[in-house]
Amino acid sequence: MLQYPVSRISDLTKSKFEAIVLSGLDEKDQRNLRKYLTNILSVSEEYQLDPFWVLSIVMVESRFNPGVKSHKNAQGLMQIRPDTALHIVTGK
Repeated sequence: MLQYPVSRISDLTKSKFEAIVLSGLDEKDQRNLRKYLTNILSVSEEYQLDPFWVLSIVMVESRFNPGVKSHKNAQGLMQIRPDTALHIVTGK
């Protein structure tokens, strides 16, 4: 496991952050996450969200597999239900 002597995420470059995140995952999860990691980091930065928090939700909800669907019809990396997604996008 890689270790960096930092106390804040803002001290890391994106490549170091990616290396830290990927080093803690098995090969299958690494493969799945690599497809989305850059976008997750960009969106986290854009909306000022902690990328570790976002990655934690994605890991728990879908194991980085966008094709997962719950018995309550929650879908995608973060397992959002269609009615919730509609509300987020339209405010209705």
